[in-house]
Amino acid sequence: MTTLQQHCSKCGAETNYSSDLHCRSILIGGVKNLLSLGKSKEARDLVLHSSGDENWKKWKEEIFDRIYFEHRRQEERQEERARFEEEEKLEKERKVRIIETLAPAQLLLNNGNFFEADQFVLEKHSEDLLNEYERKKFKCIETDLRNLEKELKEKGGYFDSEKATALSTTGKNILVQARAGSGKTTTIALRVRQLIKFYGAKPHEILVLAFNKKAAREFEVRVNRYCCESIVDKSNTLTFHSLAYRLVNPGEQLLFNDSQDN
Repeated sequence: MTTLQQHCSKCGAETNYSSDLHCRSILIGGVKNLLSLGKSKEARDLVLHSSGDENWKKWKEEIFDRIYFEHRRQEERQEERARFEEEEKLEKERKVRIIETLAPAQLLLNNGNFFEADQFVLEKHSEDLLNEYERKKFKCIETDLRNLEKELKEKGGYFDSEKATALSTTGKNILVQARAGSGKTTTIALRVRQLIKFYGAKPHEILVLAFNKKAAREFEVRVNRYCCESIVDKSNTLTFHSLAYRLVNPGEQLLFNDSQDN
């Protein structure tokens, strides 16, 4: 049996507790001390084997559960805090590794070489790297759009963050879905500018397709305006029907009949 190695200053008792408050305090202190040492069985024994009158016996039936509950709550809070600190530490270490891995890509972005930066990240096949890379790429694109607004003498925020998000998306095939009037035409025109400025694409390598002639001409106007020079014209900004017609009716004779030479 575990006993409380402390004498009551008023009654001089070591284990013979009365129902007086000072003796109860000694018992509670002993229980808390044992629980803090991880000795829950000894703490319960201390409560159950302490002697006293009827009031004492009734009170001690409840005291252990209350103290133990409070102790467990405190332990759980400490464990939760420790888990949080460990997770926070691991997350910081993960971010440091990602930043270190992306250092070459960041340098390429700063130099305006988006093509090689994209390839560097995509070859890693890491979703975490890609997400962090696109956040860094977003900042570069947002800065570039702010500068373009000044060149075009447009108000700040003319090219909003949604367009910057679409332009920072990295991949070979990109689908932009949005409602009518949300700025898809502007986004595509900015994408053409981006391909030329940051990806090294040549004007003759660009093909912009629209559903009707009005949209095709609008693409032509916006692309040339955003690029501040004549980049596209009717030869590479056309409708789907125009493209189909050119494919089946090429300007040059692609096939010839040998018999015609005889």
